[in-house]
Amino acid sequence: MTTQFITDLRQVVFTAVGTFNLSDDHVVAHGWDNSAAQVLKLLITEKIIHENELFADIHLRLLSLGRRSFDQHKKNGTYPDHTYSPHALAYAIHTGAFTEEERGGIKYDHGETELDFIQIYNKGDLRKKVLDVLLTEATKLPLMADEDPEFICSH
Repeated sequence: MTTQFITDLRQVVFTAVGTFNLSDDHVVAHGWDNSAAQVLKLLITEKIIHENELFADIHLRLLSLGRRSFDQHKKNGTYPDHTYSPHALAYAIHTGAFTEEERGGIKYDHGETELDFIQIYNKGDLRKKVLDVLLTEATKLPLMADEDPEFICSH
């Protein structure tokens, strides 16, 4: 493979990885298919792309989705567990993406605290869970299949 081809391929992968959505408890990657998952696996196996590079892009996307959920909460009064992406919001809170003032303005329901919310929606390494989903050969898969459903708000 030529250097330019590898550079172009890496750019395509990073662009695709950086545009996934995390809605409810599913990773949705439009345009991501079995072939894309196979190519990503190959690029990692051949050490053309390192997982840490992907984690960096996934981190930035999670922060963006977390900000979007925070903005939905502030603008519409939507409780954090009912926002566009509670998992990304919890991730963003946990990683320090919001100021103390912003965090103090978040209104939780069900008697939850910030710590409760983070513990419910940010279990494990969310970046790794997203990457694992992208490496599977499907376009919309559950992110938290192992989650206890009683902890996920359904109302």
